[in-house]
Amino acid sequence: MMAGPVLTAIAIALISCTFLEKALYIGVVFASNVLFGLGLGCYATPSTDTAVANAPENKIGVASGIYKMGSSLGGAMSIAVTASLFALFLPLGMAHAAQYALWFNAVLCLGAMAVSALLLPRASHS
Repeated sequence: MMAGPVLTAIAIALISCTFLEKALYIGVVFASNVLFGLGLGCYATPSTDTAVANAPENKIGVASGIYKMGSSLGGAMSIAVTASLFALFLPLGMAHAAQYALWFNAVLCLGAMAVSALLLPRASHS
């Protein structure tokens, strides 16, 4: 599950390379979107499974709902902060504003990985 946020962060960092020549940037964005999808695929299902794994059978729906609510709130807050950062840096030019806003998102992905690594229980191999 740790590979997901790392792949997603790398994809976002690559998309932030707005300084590249146009034809090269289009190729980078295409490859980055594939990598982004792989990262989400590596993370989304395992994180949902982890969120509901220890819930009693009659509370799995509640656990899933709480997980989805947290995910939606996090996404909404991320969009708001990203848009604010974009607006803040817009006087530097659209490319720079996009780059800084995307870097923020890459840092969020790495932060998610760090929090997951610290808080998720380790599997015992005994």
